[in-house]
Amino acid sequence: MNPRFSIIIPHKDVPQLLQRCLDSIPVRDDVEVIVVDDNSSPDRVDFEHFPTRTDIAVRHFFPKEGRGAGYARNIGLDHARGEWVLFADADDYYITDALNEFLEYVINDNPRFVIFSAFKEENGEMNIIPLLSDARSNLFHLCAPWKCLYYLPSIKQYNIWFEEVKYGNDVFFSTKVGLLCGDFQFYYTPFYVYCIRSNSLTTTISVENVICRFNVCLRQVKLHKKHHYKLEPQPLMNLDEVALINYWLFLRCLLKVAFSRVFSPNEFRQFYLAICKESGISKYPFKSMIVNRLKYHFASGGQAKR
Repeated sequence: MNPRFSIIIPHKDVPQLLQRCLDSIPVRDDVEVIVVDDNSSPDRVDFEHFPTRTDIAVRHFFPKEGRGAGYARNIGLDHARGEWVLFADADDYYITDALNEFLEYVINDNPRFVIFSAFKEENGEMNIIPLLSDARSNLFHLCAPWKCLYYLPSIKQYNIWFEEVKYGNDVFFSTKVGLLCGDFQFYYTPFYVYCIRSNSLTTTISVENVICRFNVCLRQVKLHKKHHYKLEPQPLMNLDEVALINYWLFLRCLLKVAFSRVFSPNEFRQFYLAICKESGISKYPFKSMIVNRLKYHFASGGQAKR
């Protein structure tokens, strides 16, 4: 019998955390788990004792191309047999009983796409990640594929796949789901725990990271325009032009570096100019805003509101 649910987990170099994620999945005959290893290092992973479960269906794939989480997720989609798909990051985990209740809800209600609440775990503290009131806003601004249950026939019908880029591979996937697919429902009981790690791709700041994410944002805007959808500004912005919205996202990445207090003001300036030079982005838009924000941040001893 084919499973009703496929849980896809890309993995790289965190076998203990992957095992924790696998152990958090409830034992069910209608669930299959697909683990795709993104060419992990043999120094970090014992492939002869690779994380698995004996009491649930776990399928492993070991591509050696090392093309990132987007590529790994695409392999998982290609092999998924369930009617619905969930994604999990290997360093996150589920609340077992709560996930089991959610799966029962899906079977009884038979939705197509469900956007759900989740926990964020950071420095030992657990907080709920709030849902935005509009379904598309959750997909366009939050993007994370683990915040949604996907109806696989619709994903295949519209030929929706992840971009194979190092950073922000999930932006296009979530955007296409929001633009092409309908019938979104909300589920407010959290069952997924998103864990913040200091050395993860999400928290790593570099010139390559910022430029890659900025270019992803530009492609996202072009896709919105193609489908005649206006991307609305996020809170704290009063900008009307979509292009400026993306420049704001670019600046938010830069300000994150300053707020980390890794760099001095002068070092941050050099970092900013290096990004502008490599990406071809003008260094003048919002210059006064950057200067004033940084002055306030460092004058307050790093306590400026983030």
